[in-house]
Amino acid sequence: MQPPSLLTTRARTDLPERLATVVSAWGTLSLFFPFFSELHLDWRAQLAPALREAAAAHTLPTIRHALLALLAPLHDNHVRVTHADLLFDGALPIALRRFADHVFVVGGLADYARAAPLGAELLAIDHVPALQAYDTLDRLTSSATSGWTESYVPYLMTLGPIGSFATVRLRTLDG
Repeated sequence: MQPPSLLTTRARTDLPERLATVVSAWGTLSLFFPFFSELHLDWRAQLAPALREAAAAHTLPTIRHALLALLAPLHDNHVRVTHADLLFDGALPIALRRFADHVFVVGGLADYARAAPLGAELLAIDHVPALQAYDTLDRLTSSATSGWTESYVPYLMTLGPIGSFATVRLRTLDG
C-alpha cells in the first residue's frame, strides 16, 4: 500500500498550505504574465476572493476550483491546474456539444451508439444537470476565444477519474 501524499492528507486541514498555493500562483503570474493591461484585468483585485475560496476549501477538488476561479479571467488556453491525486484518466466514450440551452451527443465510440445515439440530449452527468455542469466548467475555464470554450468545455465534461461517472442521463430522439 502506498502512503498518501502530503497534499492529500493535509489539504483538508492545512490552511497555510492552501493559501500559499494561491499566493504562489498569483505572485508568479503577477511577475510573468504579460497581458493584464490588454485584458483590462485588475490582477490585485483577484487575490482576495481567491484566498477566501482557498481558505474555505477542504478537499483537493475545492482547492482546484479556487485556483481555476483565480486563473479563468486570464483568458489563456494554456492554463491548467493539475495534481497527481486528481487524475482525469478516464473519459466518457461520447462527444458533446452545447446548442442554445441544450447539450447534445454529437459523436462517440461506435460500441456505445445504441446507449448514446447521435442527437440524444444530455440531461445530467452523475446527477448534475447538464447545463449546470457546463456553466460551472465554463466559468472555471481560461479560454481565449468563444470557439475554444465551445469545444473545450464539452470535452471537459466527459473527463474524470476512471469510474467517477456513476450515471449519464440522456433523452434520445424517440424519448
